[in-house]
Amino acid sequence: MNGSAPRPDAVGDWEDLVTTALLGTDRRPPARRAPGRPAPVALLDAAAEATVRRRAGLRP
Repeated sequence: MNGSAPRPDAVGDWEDLVTTALLGTDRRPPARRAPGRPAPVALLDAAAEATVRRRAGLRP
């Protein structure tokens, strides 16, 4: 692998984040949520983490 292509599980994670964002956190809570964190904040944190991971794997 060249490292620039996302892993299949990473793609699935991103699709889950997008689906949750489109449906709303009231209808579909984020899969990984820290205790005491509101669902919208947890969703934004997870999306930011996924973006950083994806960008870290890309080559200039």
